[in-house]
Amino acid sequence: MNGVSERPKKKAKVDAKEASLHDAFGNFMEQSSSAFLKIADSVGYEDRLSAKKERVFAELEKLDLQLIDMFSAHAIIVSAEENVDTFYGIPENYRQAWVKAVLAGQIKLKTT
Repeated sequence: MNGVSERPKKKAKVDAKEASLHDAFGNFMEQSSSAFLKIADSVGYEDRLSAKKERVFAELEKLDLQLIDMFSAHAIIVSAEENVDTFYGIPENYRQAWVKAVLAGQIKLKTT
């Protein structure tokens, strides 16, 4: 009887170790998945930001600005990602006034 009763205990120990290993691996996979999603989002955001930065000058060309003002506005806008997001957040029909206010120092934007 002793031999029979010991086998289930040994089996129970193996099952507990397997369950613990399974749980640990599951947690690792969840954390890895979360980390990979954050990395992918970050890379995606950087790509979108880069594309937006490339389009800023073309957007400024649509406005009634002197060339030197376009250069200045472009330098200010692309100097920080928040500025790019703000620029594209302004409706197109208000961008002229917004850019002029930025150039006049009436609106302070983040600088790097």
